[in-house]
Parts: sequence; C-alpha cells; structure tokens
Amino acid sequence: MKKLTAVAVVLLVLSVAAAIGVTVWVNNSSKPVAEPQETTQATTASEPSGADSSEPVSESGTEKATVAEEASRLSLNYETTAPFKAKSKKRIFKNQSKRFKLYKTVFDKMFDAENADVFFYDITHDGQADMLVISPLVNEKTGKTSGKILQLFTVTQENTVTEIFRDYGGITASGHGFSCYVTESDGKDCLLIVKDELNDGIGKLSYSVCYVLEDGTVVTQAMGQYATPDGIDNENEEALDRYSKEAEKLMDAAHTVLFDYRYPKAVSSKADKAFGEYIK
Repeated sequence: MKKLTAVAVVLLVLSVAAAIGVTVWVNNSSKPVAEPQETTQATTASEPSGADSSEPVSESGTEKATVAEEASRLSLNYETTAPFKAKSKKRIFKNQSKRFKLYKTVFDKMFDAENADVFFYDITHDGQADMLVISPLVNEKTGKTSGKILQLFTVTQENTVTEIFRDYGGITASGHGFSCYVTESDGKDCLLIVKDELNDGIGKLSYSVCYVLEDGTVVTQAMGQYATPDGIDNENEEALDRYSKEAEKLMDAAHTVLFDYRYPKAVSSKADKAFGEYIK
C-alpha cells in the first residue's frame, strides 16, 4: 500500500473502526466470488504415493483461480523503484511430511508453479501447517492479470485439503492496492490484509488482522478503515492521518510479507523450494 501519509489531497472520512469479533465464513462454493468471508471452495487431493492407504482421501474437481470481478478491469502496471527488502520468517513443522504431500497434490492440480507463491504458517492455530497461496487474479474473458488472490488451505477430516479463506485485490498505481502479510497476535500467526480501494479519491482504505478456524470461521483481531464516499473534504486530514499511522504500525510489526502491491516482484516463494523444505 503506497505511503498513506504522502497522499496529496485530503479525503472525507466516514469511519475509522477498530473491533474484535468473529465472522462465520459461509461455505457456498456455487456462488461467484464476492466478499471473501462469504464464500469458500472445498478442494480435495488424491492420496500421494507413499502415503498411508489406511487413511482415505476423497476425490472432487478443482477450481482454477480465476475471478470475474470488477477488479479484473484493472491492469498490472505498477512497480515502485524505491528500495524494498521483503521480511520473511520461516516456521518449522516437524513430523508433518504426509500433510505437505497432500498440499502439494492440490497445489500441482490448481496452480502454475511458475507464477504462484506458496507459504506455510499455522493460521488455524491448531499446531498444524496451513498452506497459503498467492497467485494472479485473472480476467476469465481476456486472460489478463489484473491483481492477486490469496487462498488459505488446511487439512480437514479424512485427509481432505480444503480452502477455508480467500481474499483478493487489484494492483494499479491509481488505487486498488492489495497487500497481505503474516503477523503475530498473542504469540500466534495471523493474516494482515491491507487494501486501497480508492477511485479518483472516492472509496476506502482498510486493514484487518485475523485468523481462520478449520470450519472457515474468521476470527478478527483488529480492523480499521478510512472511507470517503463523497470525495475530497479538507476537514478530515486528522482522520486520514490516524488511519495511516495505525496501518503503518501494523505493517511494520508484521514478520512476513506475502505480497505487497507496491513491490509486486519483491517476494518469491516458489513451490519447489517451499515444499522441498518439508517433503523429504
């Protein structure tokens, strides 16, 4: 997210919210992607070679990460030239090789290893590795990349790999910035998602810190937004400054950058290396 405190014009604020709450993400894969907390996509993997055949693995189709969205009208055309070093903290997951083999089976079916980054953190807070994938947001009509999509997978009952959360956003110089990080809250890993959804000074800036339970329940630790539905208003510089400081503080505290729209080529976590650390 571009440096918020450098905004040239002051925008009108509706609200700066900070809340702690729980939102249940409804499992309804038949709907097109709308708000990320309202849809989920279950994806199952065949049992990999060498796995324990006594534990069944269910079969079903998979879904490519294409989204028919307003965001798809955007173009991938922004990359800052400012110095940037992506922060990254690895987690050690012992004795979970079988779990990682299941993840790799799903990853290989759903994603192109050339343009998808994969990370492993315990976002469900159950002591087991979860798989995070960052891949291009593709316009299904034109085939052009318009942004990025974040998908979170975990292993549920009967060795089923299930997508339990997704979020997405465009990448442009004039707004629609999407960035996501891993941060700690109460000593456990959580997602930090930051969005710039302004068009010509109208829209909103927002952030949220959350973790996700195995059943898709999203537990929000912190959130905030700066909304400007009516455009420029010189009386709300203080509100923008307050939001900016809150968001910057959270981003600075995050220990890992999954994707930052200001530096789209700065982060690389390719599948062969990521899986190789856990599958022997």
